[in-house]
Amino acid sequence: MPLLPAIICLTLTLVFFSRDVLKPKPEKKENPDEKLIKAVAEYMAIQQPTKDV
Repeated sequence: MPLLPAIICLTLTLVFFSRDVLKPKPEKKENPDEKLIKAVAEYMAIQQPTKDV
């Protein structure tokens, strides 16, 4: 069934999204995902000048 992976993906997304929304978060603590995104963004910013040259 070609729809099965899409259904699984949607279900997982909804589960994780609802869990994050319903779970009370401490304000000061940084998300591991945000840390990862920041690290990737910094890495890409570092890599960008070498690509242009």
